[in-house]
Amino acid sequence: MTFWFLDRGGESENKSIIIYADNFFEGISMIFDYLTFKHGKMGSDWNVFMVEEIQKNDKMYEVWSIEIYKGENKKELKTYYFDITSLKSLKKPKQFFKYLS
Repeated sequence: MTFWFLDRGGESENKSIIIYADNFFEGISMIFDYLTFKHGKMGSDWNVFMVEEIQKNDKMYEVWSIEIYKGENKKELKTYYFDITSLKSLKKPKQFFKYLS
C-alpha cells in the first residue's frame, strides 16, 4: 500500500496538489484527509460544493470546490486542484460521485 501527496497550494493546475495512491479509494481518502487537515471537520466546518474532472494535455485533475463555514450565515467558497494523473488508470466506481451530489 503506497500513497502520498505533494502540497503545492492547489490554486490552479500549475499549483495542483499531486495525489499518488495504489487504488482509487486511497486517493480519494487522501483528498478528504487533506481538506479535513486544512479546514476541519466535514459537515460542520466545510462541505463539498462541487467536484469535476478535467483533462489538460496528459494530466487529469479533480477540481473540488468546497464551502467553508465562517460563522453565522457566512460561507466562503474555495477551490482546490488535485492532480490525479496517477489514479486515472485505476477503476473508479461511478456511484461514488452520486454520493457527493
